Amino acid sequence: MEHELSRIEQDLLRWENREQNFSRLFKPSVIESRPFLKDKLDYYDGLLLKYRHTSNPDERIGLNVLRKNRNDLELQLYPRFISRLLNRFMRSIMSERVYKQASAGISNNMNQLRSDVSAAGFAKSFHLVERAIQKGSREFTIPATYYINPTDRMDFDLSFKMDHSGQYTMDSYHASCKTEDNSIEHRYLTVKKDGPLEQVTAKQAYHLLCGRAVCNGQDWVQLDFNDKYPDGSFRAKVFPPDYGFDIERKLSELNIDELQSPQVKHKIIEDLKNGEKVEVHTNRKKIELQANPQTQSLSVFGGANNVIQFPMTATAFKYEVVQEQKNEVRNGMKIH
Repeated sequence: MEHELSRIEQDLLRWENREQNFSRLFKPSVIESRPFLKDKLDYYDGLLLKYRHTSNPDERIGLNVLRKNRNDLELQLYPRFISRLLNRFMRSIMSERVYKQASAGISNNMNQLRSDVSAAGFAKSFHLVERAIQKGSREFTIPATYYINPTDRMDFDLSFKMDHSGQYTMDSYHASCKTEDNSIEHRYLTVKKDGPLEQVTAKQAYHLLCGRAVCNGQDWVQLDFNDKYPDGSFRAKVFPPDYGFDIERKLSELNIDELQSPQVKHKIIEDLKNGEKVEVHTNRKKIELQANPQTQSLSVFGGANNVIQFPMTATAFKYEVVQEQKNEVRNGMKIH
């Protein structure tokens, strides 16, 4: 099994590459010059500060070796005892300032990461993310399982990665759904940064896997269960704003009792955008609504999930109800 480099090893390799580049661009002796060695000592001190609280066993061994090399380098630069003491005093002042700046950067990164993980719907798993980061893992995966209801379970794998600047981000997550009746077994999707589903939350992922559409930023998205990526996850059909689906206008065409309240109307719209099947009433008759951006309509369901079809010329009800179909899609839809 290939050895995974620790963070300290990777940082030391960066310095080694820097030495090789300077040796190639200038004389090889440049890396033995006093100014260059002082920069190297600064770099070593920075690493010792950066990782002084690590709990990773390999990194702690690396710190001991690094500290020995750092002291040897200091002795080379400052052979006199008094000069070493003075240098250490000056460096301790500068190092503490650098450490405070680095600590602030780490704190900001963790706060942003916590915010991103919580916004995606995984706040309860963040302590596991913190634990993995404290161990010094550059890339890691956190599993999570949520029950949407007593019969439907969502399984997630959250992937995290450290970038070249040392900042952690949630790179992607993999979602699959398991139902008691196996109605949507083997369906799964992957949410990636800069992908068509980038802002999809855990709850929205469930609705997508159930076949419903969600509003992802400015775009509506829906999975295409007839088209898959090589990894087996489903491609997304994307309906941008210029596709023309205006859910608020479609909702206003319906004679819904709850629309009398602006607050309730807002919640209905938000629930539909999140992929929910929303229960409402028309003339005290209970129905359910579901967004259908591909046909630019709202699907209306009666009892037992039967689709209700209303005449388009009706005055009391101006519903545009469309059953699931594979009609030719209007211009403007994108496949990702």
